[in-house]
Amino acid sequence: MVIIGGMAQSIPSWEAQIPSLSQSRDVLLYEARGQGPPPKERSPESFEDVSLPAQANMLMETLDEILDKSQQQQQQQVDLVGFSLGGRIALATCILFPERIRKVHITGVSADRSPLGHLTVASWKDHVRNGDTLRSFAWSVLLTTYSSKTIQYWTDNPDYFYPILDFVAQQNTREGLIALLEQCHAKDDDDDDEWPWRQWLKSRLFVKCYNGILQLSCPTVAMLHPWNNHGNGERTSSNF
Repeated sequence: MVIIGGMAQSIPSWEAQIPSLSQSRDVLLYEARGQGPPPKERSPESFEDVSLPAQANMLMETLDEILDKSQQQQQQQVDLVGFSLGGRIALATCILFPERIRKVHITGVSADRSPLGHLTVASWKDHVRNGDTLRSFAWSVLLTTYSSKTIQYWTDNPDYFYPILDFVAQQNTREGLIALLEQCHAKDDDDDDEWPWRQWLKSRLFVKCYNGILQLSCPTVAMLHPWNNHGNGERTSSNF
């Protein structure tokens, strides 16, 4: 099982889940390029291409290094778990390398972004570019990506929340976050359909679904609703 966390998450964000998830299988906590603390050895092109296709290719290269030669020859399949940005990377990986994926479980990935979603991403970019530290970004991302139940728990337990806030601010780099926001999210001043990577993903997944061709070649569960006035959710549902 390969777990890919959200944009502001890093390997320690998932460590508490490892004991239960690894009881009967190997688990890889994967930090995508741009996530987490700065690498020990950073080349000038470290964040040059962190787009979804590039992330999928880097994930496959990592798996090829980890798996032994016999497993590589068999093209061993893995299960992908992705949250938010990790879900986008998981989808891109399924599209480019369907033969390597057995199952995929994603959450926090919408088929389209609401007006509030557009402004939220724009606020993250502003925080990262203009904040003196990443602490303001950490505030924004925690309060906009976690459930109301979690936020209520944090409100009742501030001694638990503030270490998480500091952790997010300290375990990420400004360069990495800017690269991810620019290359894996729609630009705040552009139409989504003109932004290449979002359109790349939509054209290969959702548009194919509309035409009755589901391109994800692994078991997939989709929870859908009519997300706009054109009824695209209902139309996609009819293809499953």
